[in-house]
Amino acid sequence: MLHGSVAQRIKRTMAFILLPFCLCCAVPFPAYALGESQVDFEIKFLLDSDKVLTDEHLLTDDFRALIGAGTDYRSIDVIYLETEGRDFLNEGWVNRIRWKENKKKIECTCKKRYSLSGEDAAAIRAALAQAEADGFVFSDTAYSAQIDWGFSKMTLSAEKEVSGKYKDYRSLSQFSTADAIKFFEKTMPDEERDWGEKRWSAAMLAQAQKVGPLQYRRIKGSWEGTEADVEIWPMKDGYITELSFKVTGLAAASVLRERMTALLEEKGVLLHMDSLKTQTILDVFLGA
Repeated sequence: MLHGSVAQRIKRTMAFILLPFCLCCAVPFPAYALGESQVDFEIKFLLDSDKVLTDEHLLTDDFRALIGAGTDYRSIDVIYLETEGRDFLNEGWVNRIRWKENKKKIECTCKKRYSLSGEDAAAIRAALAQAEADGFVFSDTAYSAQIDWGFSKMTLSAEKEVSGKYKDYRSLSQFSTADAIKFFEKTMPDEERDWGEKRWSAAMLAQAQKVGPLQYRRIKGSWEGTEADVEIWPMKDGYITELSFKVTGLAAASVLRERMTALLEEKGVLLHMDSLKTQTILDVFLGA
């Protein structure tokens, strides 16, 4: 049996071999290709929780004022599905079920991540081209593309989300591991299901464990006309506090990131590291 990444490379090699023959056909190239000016960015800043959170683990008044946030927090429950050996994550896949407070439907998200070789337009175009070569179609009805831009690196996510009800459950705490597996068996996209080889995910799901549910808080604000989100995640030995902004295009993302970085540095609250929430959560629940 071929390992997923090895089989993917073979598949991509065959695609390049067959490309000249495809060029002879009258079928036009798809119009879904993105560039660095069209792709969405989520700019993420990891904050010093000891400096921006109160004893009640909420944002301080000063920091809420800084990002124009009110006092209303939303609670969000989340479950991840992963094997002990991190088989999904090792291939760049993240499988998540999320339930937002006061919502009737759950969100099932499957995303494939690509680490970028740099933080410029060429690196973005290369990652997008690789994702498209792997078969990901970026459109309103297929996958959404997003660049996560942290302190020192960018990551492209090809993400597909499905919303729906599950039985008459009203909380993710009612989900067993079997429930989570069954839900992903129904909603997992073909690109993950057959990653590198037919029915690749079947063996992974048979070994998968439910990670969670965890509950975190989110509060919204606005800074210079752009919506801001702060998430506060309780961990085993403290809290992860993450500030993020969503903008479209590399130029706009670069300007906002530079200005906010300077402001957070001035306030002394920026941590010089990338936020690795998923990895940290899996390490806590599955063992480092």
